[in-house]
Amino acid sequence: MSAAAWKRHIIRQLKHRDRTQKYMYQDLIKSYNKLLEKTKLFDPLNERLQVEFLNIFSDHLNRLDVTSTVHRLEDPETLQLQHQKEVTKLEKTNGELAVQIYELGQNLQIKQKELEELQSRLKGVEGLFSGVVKRNVELHESVKKITCENTNIKQRYDELLKQHRTKEEELQKITNDLSEATAGIVKL
Repeated sequence: MSAAAWKRHIIRQLKHRDRTQKYMYQDLIKSYNKLLEKTKLFDPLNERLQVEFLNIFSDHLNRLDVTSTVHRLEDPETLQLQHQKEVTKLEKTNGELAVQIYELGQNLQIKQKELEELQSRLKGVEGLFSGVVKRNVELHESVKKITCENTNIKQRYDELLKQHRTKEEELQKITNDLSEATAGIVKL
């Protein structure tokens, strides 16, 4: 096997490995990115809610007199309930994402086991392939040797054939000369 073919074979294997590993981790990366996006969404929402709460609270303080303090305090409780609902919703989403991450982790472990099995089988096939390549080289050497021997035999055959024709021509000439000599003797 030539060096260039060997290098191409190795490059194909590396590209295949890269594609397989990239595919295995794509789901996990997507889920992780979604989780990050959702947590990043909570930060501005929390800040906005705090600012809104402070603005509403300060507006109420400015607008209401002391006798309406009881009504003013109910609004922050309502806001607190809304915040609590948002926090509960976020905790639920966080739990769902945690379950998804766990499931993806399980899938990743299964895929890694499958990859290990495939790599093991690939090593076995590579062993067989190297044996076939070695046998192929041996057969090519045998073919070269037999071809060389056949060429030598053909050359020897051609030489013998040429000698045979030469001897046959000499025999024909001698036979003709003998016939003429016999015919000349018979005429006498």
